[in-house]
Amino acid sequence: MLKVNLTHARAKGSFEVHLKKLEAELKVEKDAHAKTQIDLSARLRKSQDMNNGLECLLYFKNQEVTKLSIEAFKLEMELENKCQEKQLALDG
Repeated sequence: MLKVNLTHARAKGSFEVHLKKLEAELKVEKDAHAKTQIDLSARLRKSQDMNNGLECLLYFKNQEVTKLSIEAFKLEMELENKCQEKQLALDG
């Protein structure tokens, strides 16, 4: 009976040691996962900030393009009017 109890105690002790190792490994994995999540969150925030900055830049560039298009249209109309005036002067 004593021998069975000793074997059982050894097995139980071995199991507890194995369980503690597994718990330690799990903690390491959880910590690594948490750090990865924090790193990914920081990278996501940085990417979102960069995206917002690029959207602002694109908005202002589009405004510049619109202004330049309007200016080009006005100059084209002026040129067309001058050409028509010259043509009328030649015809008249």
